[in-house]
Amino acid sequence: AGTGTYPAYIACNLIDQTQYSTKEEAVAKRPRLTQDGEDRNTMPGQYLSGMHDKCIVGYKYFQIDDIDHITLTLRGQLNGRLTILLQENTYVAGSIPVLMEETSWNDLPIPVKIPSGKHAIFIQYEGSGSFDLLKFTL
Repeated sequence: AGTGTYPAYIACNLIDQTQYSTKEEAVAKRPRLTQDGEDRNTMPGQYLSGMHDKCIVGYKYFQIDDIDHITLTLRGQLNGRLTILLQENTYVAGSIPVLMEETSWNDLPIPVKIPSGKHAIFIQYEGSGSFDLLKFTL
C-alpha cells in the first residue's frame, strides 16, 4: 500500500499503556474499534473510539515516497500532543500540539518527515480528553 486514504479500522496494533485498577474499568475505558449503527450493518461508519492519553494505534505497512504530512480525520475533546511514529515508541516523524472540541469529523494535517521506503505508521496521543479516529490520509 502507498499514498491514499485508509480507514482507521485496519489497525494492526492498538496499545493502551494506562494501568487500570479493575478489569471493568479497563473494559470501559480502553480504546476500541466500533461503528455507528447496529452490528453487521453494511453501512460505512466504523472507526476507532476512545483514544486517550498513553494510547498508540499502529498500521502496517506502507510504501512512502515524498509525503510532507499525514491527515487524520477525527473528532473529540483533546488537549495534548499527537505524534506520528515510524516505529512503536521510537522514530518521531512528526508531532503537533492539539486543542480541539469537536463532535463532527474534522481533518487535522500533521507535518511529517519520512524517508522513502516501506514503513509502519503509529499514531500516539499524550494529553487530556479522548478522540475517535475515522481515517488517515498519506
